[in-house]
Amino acid sequence: MIRNCHVDGTIISNYNSGGIAASSTWGHIFDSTFTGTVKTTDEKTISSQGGAGGIVGMYAVSEAHGLIRNCKVTGTIISNRYAGGIAGFSNTRDQNLSSDFYGYVQGGNGSGIIIGNHKN
Repeated sequence: MIRNCHVDGTIISNYNSGGIAASSTWGHIFDSTFTGTVKTTDEKTISSQGGAGGIVGMYAVSEAHGLIRNCKVTGTIISNRYAGGIAGFSNTRDQNLSSDFYGYVQGGNGSGIIIGNHKN
């Protein structure tokens, strides 16, 4: 579990980049904030799933095993593939994303204010 994590800055990576975590498969992220820029540069050569998110790049959990709650993102999210204000990519049916995003999102194949691409 990640709780009360506060990050301010610029995060740049090739694949799965998030303001708080690159990816989350079983964890909870609560009461955290990110302010700044998250950018991925070339993730499309590695996998069809992944991207940039203000909280997490790839959110791959079942609805019973992972929550993102009471988080806030203020910034810019950029990806060649998927970009989302909270999560770049999600493969869960019930996102449990109870968080706020304020800023700009730019994505390649998919982008969204909250989730860039949603598999299910």
